[in-house]
Amino acid sequence: MKDQEVTRQNALSDADLVADCRRRSSQARLDLADLQAEGVTVADLDSFDQEATAFEKMPSDDALEYARVALRQTRDAALEAGRSALRTVLSPVRRAYGDTSPQLRRFGAGRLADANTAEVLNLLQDAQTTGTAYLTDPKTTAEGFTQARLDGLAPAHAALRTAQQQYLDADQTRQQGTRARVLAYNALDTRCAKLCARSYDHYAERDATKAKAYVRDPAPSAGGATV
Repeated sequence: MKDQEVTRQNALSDADLVADCRRRSSQARLDLADLQAEGVTVADLDSFDQEATAFEKMPSDDALEYARVALRQTRDAALEAGRSALRTVLSPVRRAYGDTSPQLRRFGAGRLADANTAEVLNLLQDAQTTGTAYLTDPKTTAEGFTQARLDGLAPAHAALRTAQQQYLDADQTRQQGTRARVLAYNALDTRCAKLCARSYDHYAERDATKAKAYVRDPAPSAGGATV
């Protein structure tokens, strides 16, 4: 089941939200003697500050994306290495039988240039079996087809499989991390809004200047990326 999409519920940046929460908490501590009448306690404010700090320490979208891109580059390098290993095996067969030969087609050579990661993984695996027939073929062995060439396919396959899985894991972590950060942002923003509302209500009929200190700006917005 796909996770429900979420968006940031306020126009503040992550850093500005944290700064706003700390500012409101500091003000509420100064006004705590008054705000206790609204149920605000030191424990509440301590917990609020801890939530803001925990949110600030969460991995940023940029950090998660950097890790994902780095692993994609590693995967792409392993993908090209896999293609290279296949070409090493295919070259003697091509020289022996030609570019359009059924012998070459058995390796899926026509798909190699445009093959995606999953396809190259399959080609690497299949070629290890297909290629054994040519170890005793005089035409291919005369062109340099050897066991050593075949032996290069297995490590290329293993390296690409590992790199692909690491990339997919990083991609999932990126998505989950972004979603978790948005949910934490909304929870923190909601908590800040509630503190401000309670404080504003306390001062609205008593002290207009202090009431104004708890008015939040900018107003909540539906903008932001959907996750």
